[in-house]
Amino acid sequence: HQSLWRAQLNELQQRRMPIEALGSSVEEAIASLKPLAERRVRLGLVLAAIAKQEKIEVENADIESAVNEQIASAGPQADQARKYFANPANRQQLTGPVLEDKVTGWLIEKAAVTTKSIAPNELLTELQ
Repeated sequence: HQSLWRAQLNELQQRRMPIEALGSSVEEAIASLKPLAERRVRLGLVLAAIAKQEKIEVENADIESAVNEQIASAGPQADQARKYFANPANRQQLTGPVLEDKVTGWLIEKAAVTTKSIAPNELLTELQ
């Protein structure tokens, strides 16, 4: 819940919106984020299980690539990002997201996609 909460607070700050925009109270805001947090946890567990079963692992090169991407996207704060990721513990924080990306990529490779023509009214029926 903590990182999701922090992300929501950061987004509110960037938009210059009050915390009340998430709900009438902090408790209500947290309650509104709970389903999303639970979904993210379930998704993480599924991806971890797939990674284990398929022996998908995060290599040092994967972490190095992720660090370089973070530094490149830091813009004017690139030097700060470089210093931050010089710490091995901070680099380690990228392991989860990198593993999720690798598993997601593996799933996309294995997915069988088919195209099906459908009438607009059928689409509306299927969406309901």
